[in-house]
Amino acid sequence: MKRCAVLLVLLIVSLPALAQVDVEAVVTDLEGNRVRGLSAGDFRLLVDGAEVPVERFAEVAEGAVGRSYLVFIDDSLSIAVQRNLVLWEIERDLDRLDPDDWMAIVSFDGERLHPLADWTGDRGMLAAALAEARKRPARESLTRSSMWVADAAAAALRSVSPSPGRKAMLVLSGGWPAGPSLQLVRDANRLGYTLYPVDVPVLEREAVPEDTLLALAEATGGQAALASNRLAALERAEEDTRSYYLLGFSPAWKADDRDHRIELEVRRPGLDVRARHGFPDVSSATLAGMETEDLLLSAETGETAE
Repeated sequence: MKRCAVLLVLLIVSLPALAQVDVEAVVTDLEGNRVRGLSAGDFRLLVDGAEVPVERFAEVAEGAVGRSYLVFIDDSLSIAVQRNLVLWEIERDLDRLDPDDWMAIVSFDGERLHPLADWTGDRGMLAAALAEARKRPARESLTRSSMWVADAAAAALRSVSPSPGRKAMLVLSGGWPAGPSLQLVRDANRLGYTLYPVDVPVLEREAVPEDTLLALAEATGGQAALASNRLAALERAEEDTRSYYLLGFSPAWKADDRDHRIELEVRRPGLDVRARHGFPDVSSATLAGMETEDLLLSAETGETAE
């Protein structure tokens, strides 16, 4: 009698080198209204506390740049009816997407990632993928502790092919074991994704603290959809990514495998700015070692005969 370990999934990823860092910024007044018409001179961009020149600047208005939405669905800790309510509303809001917008959909069952739709702008294909997602079983209590949902979401980011335009990730999850989400934030900032966490209700004892979801959004320049806002998750992300400022700079140093802090300020008084808080500067040697990355989620099949 013996137990057999099963390799459930292998992710092959290609990670681009970081030549230029782009920072998407949303500027609002004290009432929360979007502020238009600013120039590069109205911003002050600091990296690790030192001001750097803005080499690339643009104001993107009314969806002038296509967007790519990666939807990550956590089935590993979810109440199916609550999850499906969110998915229904995302499907209803597909008509909000512009012709140049794309979407990909990935689910996580606690052991492996399941791609449900590759990048596409076909609303029919996306609706079918969301319908398939609603049929998937949902676990209402944790059965595994070795794979955290945040790690799976980070793996989903690394596994999808590069996408065009503004990048946003909707993270639909009700909970994961208490612990850091650093890798998810690092991968999102390195790959240029803004995180939009969506709180899907689960049993209270397993729920993700709201502070965790808010921190994920804040670190990447996004917004969390909490309470009733979860039913407008795609609508809120679509509105938030429709108009923004884009500031780009090239690191003046050799890639050093360090995390660097970004601070963005608006020189005009009375204005607030929301943007990602940092980026990891990965060296070529480290990238080469990351070209093929295994997500080894092994499970014991039980006893079998010799």
